[in-house]
Amino acid sequence: MLRGVATATSELLAQSKRLETLAANLADADTPGYRADRLDEQTFSSILLDRIDQGSTQVGPIELGPVMSRPSVDLATGPIEQTGRALDVALTGPGFFVVQSPSGPQYTRRGAFQQDASGRLVSLEGWPVLGQNGPIAGAGPLRITDTGQVMSGQQAVGQLQVVGFSTGTTFDRRAGTYLVPTGGGAAQPIANAPLLAGHLEGSNVDLTTTVTDMMAASRSYQAAQKALTTQDAALGTLIEQVNGQ
Repeated sequence: MLRGVATATSELLAQSKRLETLAANLADADTPGYRADRLDEQTFSSILLDRIDQGSTQVGPIELGPVMSRPSVDLATGPIEQTGRALDVALTGPGFFVVQSPSGPQYTRRGAFQQDASGRLVSLEGWPVLGQNGPIAGAGPLRITDTGQVMSGQQAVGQLQVVGFSTGTTFDRRAGTYLVPTGGGAAQPIANAPLLAGHLEGSNVDLTTTVTDMMAASRSYQAAQKALTTQDAALGTLIEQVNGQ
């Protein structure tokens, strides 16, 4: 009976986390360059046995309810849309743009840049966008070409820095579309990264799938809630019977 309470509680916590993650993805479905968070569901016992197993014959799992993994960032590409803005640019291959945030370099696929009052190329937050030789600035209006060159009039004032990471690198999310490699993995420059000036890459959140997953998670949460209520009532009845003896 206590196992039933533990299982139902675990399911409630897991589905609550799934709903929270899906809701966050849905909120950023229209944010250029946003990368969705993904959760993997596993049973607690499977995770525990996997961690303690050191090559010996593994004991079969005892199901005590699911738990959610740490959220991982889905790096699948999003749709490309034309905007016509001189400082919009989309990556059509792997990689990230680099911005200098107050806490250090951060990486993003959101190529919606602007020029500040000092002539610097900056993100929407006002953080400098890094070129191959550092921050980029020009005396006149800036524009970005398909090769990643930043032009001020007819003069090239910088080349956008595009970087990648080794296969299997995981990322921690910072504000909105910004990511940093878990554990501080080293960024590697990408030469001749494929770009489209005057375009933006959209969010990779699939609205239909996300809404469907939210409905399924909501139903699972309701079922676990009902199971927990039933188990709690049965446990209360058992306690009353024991006390009455």
